[in-house]
Order: sequence, then structure tokens, then C-alpha cells
Amino acid sequence: MKCNKLAKAGGNKPEISDVNIGNSRQIELNFQTFTAKDIVIVEYENNEIFNSGCIGTHNWEKVNLPTTGFTSKATVKILPNCMGSEPSTRWEFYIKCNNL
Repeated sequence: MKCNKLAKAGGNKPEISDVNIGNSRQIELNFQTFTAKDIVIVEYENNEIFNSGCIGTHNWEKVNLPTTGFTSKATVKILPNCMGSEPSTRWEFYIKCNNL
């Protein structure tokens, strides 16, 4: 998966996506979990650099994350329906790469 495009959209199934971030020193995560609550996690070099917690955003959220290591990929994990009581959920995210 590449930066700067709508990377994924999904529903009730957990998703793990690797994003090629090239030599970006910072990435911008944009995500939306709508009404049903989901968890969005970003890992870089085997470290969790972002965890949204169990939230329903209703709108797009944006967070800047440092990627100052040597790896050219980040991993985004979506854990849907973290409350376990929603009949269905949907979510979407994309990563913008910033070469600083």
C-alpha cells in the first residue's frame, strides 16, 4: 500500500496493513471510525507509535507521527467493534507521507 491515497476501508473484520512510507521522517495518519467504536493502532519498527483507544470519531481525525528510524514501512492495525456490542461497524484510513 502506498502513501497519500485512501488506503483501506472496512467493516467488522480486523485488518493489518503495511504502508510503504519511503524515507518519510513523519507521517500523517487520517482515520474515521464513524459511530461504532474501533481501535486504530500504528506500529513503526516494532513499536506502537499510536493507539486511538476504543473510539467512534464521527468525523475524520488527523495525527502526525514521527518515523525517524531506518524502516520504510509502517503497519496500521484496525481492531473493529471494540465494544463488542455494535451490530456492524465501518472505518477508513489513509497515510500521508511528509519528507522533512
